[in-house]
Amino acid sequence: MLRPLRCFAVVSLFVCALNILAQDFQPKAIRFEGAPSEDQARLLAITGLTPGARMTKEQIEAGLGKLADTGSFTDLSYTVNNQALVIKLGSTDNAGLLPVRFANFMWWKPEELERLLEAEVPIYHGQLSLTGSLTTDVEAGLVKLAKQKGLDIKVSALRGSGGIALSIEQPHILVGDISIEDASPAFGPKISDFVAGIRGQDLDLAMTARTIASDASDIFRNAGYLDVTVDPPAFAEPRPQAVGTYAVDAKVAVHRGDIYKVAQLTIVPDAPLKESDLRAASELKKGDPAAPMGLLISGQKMARLYADLGYLDAEATQSVSLDNVAHTASYTLTFTARSLYHLAGIVAGSLPVDAQTELAKDKRLAPGLPADSSILRAINEDLHRLYPNRAVKFALRMDRVAHTVTYVVQYPAGTARD
Repeated sequence: MLRPLRCFAVVSLFVCALNILAQDFQPKAIRFEGAPSEDQARLLAITGLTPGARMTKEQIEAGLGKLADTGSFTDLSYTVNNQALVIKLGSTDNAGLLPVRFANFMWWKPEELERLLEAEVPIYHGQLSLTGSLTTDVEAGLVKLAKQKGLDIKVSALRGSGGIALSIEQPHILVGDISIEDASPAFGPKISDFVAGIRGQDLDLAMTARTIASDASDIFRNAGYLDVTVDPPAFAEPRPQAVGTYAVDAKVAVHRGDIYKVAQLTIVPDAPLKESDLRAASELKKGDPAAPMGLLISGQKMARLYADLGYLDAEATQSVSLDNVAHTASYTLTFTARSLYHLAGIVAGSLPVDAQTELAKDKRLAPGLPADSSILRAINEDLHRLYPNRAVKFALRMDRVAHTVTYVVQYPAGTARD
């Protein structure tokens, strides 16, 4: 664990003349301002100071250094006389402290584990710094709580979006089986693929729940159930699998609602293509289930028609209008062709000399021609005549400022030579 920079200020010292010279104090009491009463004993233990005992300025500041090392405080100061040592605890805008979540502690409810952990580590209150000794104490506290349940665990603290995730590294806690309630048999194959894709992954309650809800929703939305809602998954108790591994099953309820159909698909073309050219490539037709993925794929296929003509930056923007009463969707795809790309040249230095010569003399590959699909077709035809059994590998280097393309042509290693 990295040790934090000790950051504390020493403020006015109220001492008698003798103590000013000797820097020697004997405070009857030690108090901590800015901390709950239940934390006082723990904080005192951390400092190593004893009420009523003689102590020097250096010993007091060493005690404050130990408090700073916990990572919980970034602003520490004190006042002292023979009546009391008062240590003021602060943290500027909670600098360095982040909220904590429990990623895969399946043997407790989060609120129960939080309560037990605060009792075990009194100065922990739901926030940690990765650079303080308090994090080490919290990890040790979790190990101790697990031993009370007969579990031998290893804990890690990782910085993530929104805070610090405390996770059980060992044993491995994995996603088990996932059952989706009220699913039509028609969705069986897609659900099986979805379950197979997530089963066996490391369990993180928050992230796994989001993935299950999102992926399950996509299955039904792409069948036209645009009003689908997915309940938060209910996770089961961990079940032992192989040695050192537990699986956690989950159930999730899906509420499909009514299916939506495509009422209209409007296509707004850009030159040089026409609406009829694009519509032939559409995945969606009037009366089909209103699948968002179908709309996305349709847009990609139509944009590919522009790319085949050399408009390599062509893109589609989509808009959707839903009728929640009739349960229909009206889609619009609007295309922008942007600039026409031209051929800058062909890099073929790794090819045999005769193949390089064949490409160099082909007038269909002259620099300056539109970089349309005919370029790849010509390269394939030239090389196939010489080496009919060799596969060809292409790479494109696009200059988006000059709007040119350089084709890099290679024979993959290990392919047949003739």
